[in-house]
Amino acid sequence: MSTHYRIAVTGHRNLGDQATVQFVTEAFHTLLAKEQQEHPGGIIALSGLAEGSDMLFAEAALELGIPLEGVIAYEGFENDFEPGPARERYYRLLKRCQVIHQLPFDTQSDDAYTAVGQWLVDYSDLLVAAWNGEPAAGKGGTGDVVSYAQREGRPVIQVHTTKHLVKTLEPEQKMAEVQFEEYSLFVEDTARFSERRQTVTNTYITVNGVIAGFITFLVKDSGLTNWWLVVAIWPLILFGI
Repeated sequence: MSTHYRIAVTGHRNLGDQATVQFVTEAFHTLLAKEQQEHPGGIIALSGLAEGSDMLFAEAALELGIPLEGVIAYEGFENDFEPGPARERYYRLLKRCQVIHQLPFDTQSDDAYTAVGQWLVDYSDLLVAAWNGEPAAGKGGTGDVVSYAQREGRPVIQVHTTKHLVKTLEPEQKMAEVQFEEYSLFVEDTARFSERRQTVTNTYITVNGVIAGFITFLVKDSGLTNWWLVVAIWPLILFGI
């Protein structure tokens, strides 16, 4: 396996309006150019070469002189494209691939698309996802690939196709650790509060016990007849001085 930094793509086939297509295209180009600068040893782009995001990513990589590797979901994948410009575009990209990885599926299936997504994650160092943030519409869709990458601890950069922004997604494991740390802090704070409350309660009981004992002494042992003193002291018991 090459020691180059390997960047894979996943994303929607239908990106919507032209403004979104333009945004995703520019985002791919900018991200790849940045990774090129940060990895002088070289990078490799991995793409399933499906219509939409996959092709835009592949074309951006080739424009920057980045070697491209294609991952083909099943035998006869060219039939996934309508005859004409779309299929010709696929053939054009296929010919420019430095390496072609053919997965062992004979026909189109959800399993084949799932396998492509997982292969891209397993054999990459970074996943770039042109994703709207919603769950996958079908098995092996973009949302599924992103979830798999996060579970595997793979870095994911999301090119958000509806909000038109780019951000790094945290791996699910790290997100779980953060949530656990927040829960632990909550438990610790609750415990400290309970300890303080118990201390105050114990002090309250002790002080009131002393006051009650003193009143008993005044009434029984000293023959107190001025009951207004008892009335005056009683609020002290209520407020626990």
